[in-house]
Amino acid sequence: MESTEADVKESSRPTLSQFMRKAEIVTYAAVGIGFLLTGLVTLGYVFVLVPASLTSEGVPATIITVVNELLLVVIILEILRTIVGYLDARRLTLRPFLVIAGISATRRILVLGAQMALTESALPTELFERALWELAINGGLILIVAISLALSSRFEAPAIDEDVTGG
Repeated sequence: MESTEADVKESSRPTLSQFMRKAEIVTYAAVGIGFLLTGLVTLGYVFVLVPASLTSEGVPATIITVVNELLLVVIILEILRTIVGYLDARRLTLRPFLVIAGISATRRILVLGAQMALTESALPTELFERALWELAINGGLILIVAISLALSSRFEAPAIDEDVTGG
């Protein structure tokens, strides 16, 4: 039986598809390792930063800086968790991105509130109003993220195991 050009194309598709899947996994793994290393370096930076910041800026400002940096590490780890989840289940979910959005908004509220509390002189009216708007917007964002998380956990489809389906 003579093979046609269509048969050759069909037989090369699974090989190309398998190669692309493996390349995708390797790429995600490399990006995940990059995020893991970034998180570790950022955490190490926090430990180096604390003594220097304590002597130059004082305890309250150091606390703000440490909380800000630690929340950044949590955000990096949530992104890493998204990548690990993708590698495990071969699908992306909305939940980790919502968690990252909630942490980011919370981080900004905490830092902005602490900075306003540490301001020794009264803020100009324009800056104060801008800070209040930013706090209100981030608070609204947290409310929207919380509602979205509740809805996503209620309506999210269960993971499909590729080995069971033969995919």
